[in-house]
Amino acid sequence: MEYKLMEEKDQKLDVARFFILTLLPQIITVIFTLILIPVSNFFDEYGIVQTALVLPISFIVVPYIFLKHNTNADISLKNMGLRDFKCRDYIMFIFSIVIVTLTIYWYRDFKIEILYFGVQTLIIAICEEIWARGMLIHELRNGGLSGFWCVVISSLIFAFITHQNRPITDNLINRFPGALLMGYLYYRTKKIEIPILIHFVNNMIGGM
Repeated sequence: MEYKLMEEKDQKLDVARFFILTLLPQIITVIFTLILIPVSNFFDEYGIVQTALVLPISFIVVPYIFLKHNTNADISLKNMGLRDFKCRDYIMFIFSIVIVTLTIYWYRDFKIEILYFGVQTLIIAICEEIWARGMLIHELRNGGLSGFWCVVISSLIFAFITHQNRPITDNLINRFPGALLMGYLYYRTKKIEIPILIHFVNNMIGGM
């Protein structure tokens, strides 16, 4: 995979910073989840409130602030995949999400839980992809790694660290190959919506 590195191409990867970036979402997620246990038990039957609060903060806000204040590289939402979307991009993205959700909703005999699950799954897909594909690959690329290693390392982290509470065999057989595909597509296209859609569809089907 060929990719022109930016002006930071001569930099070496700051291993300590990358290590913190890798673990930061996991740590913040645990902390906020514990804090919000009372909310989950009494006001959030489907986990949507907790997901909408915890994941954006843990996987996007805190890591972004960390990178913004601890790197000399040009960190912006645009170079993490959140470029200037055209109206067509928004329409196609929303249309795909709605079609997948309604199809599964129909398949599962119109159970309202599917719609709640769809919202939760979309939040998860957006947050995890911006972090795993946008931030991790951006950091690895600016550290001078080739496209191959950017995709492989970020995929390993996504499969085995982000999902450390899942069986290793499941991560190896299911999540790691999927992460490689999403990482490759993002690296080649620089369109974060592609891995988000794949992630969303995969989780929706898996939740059936």
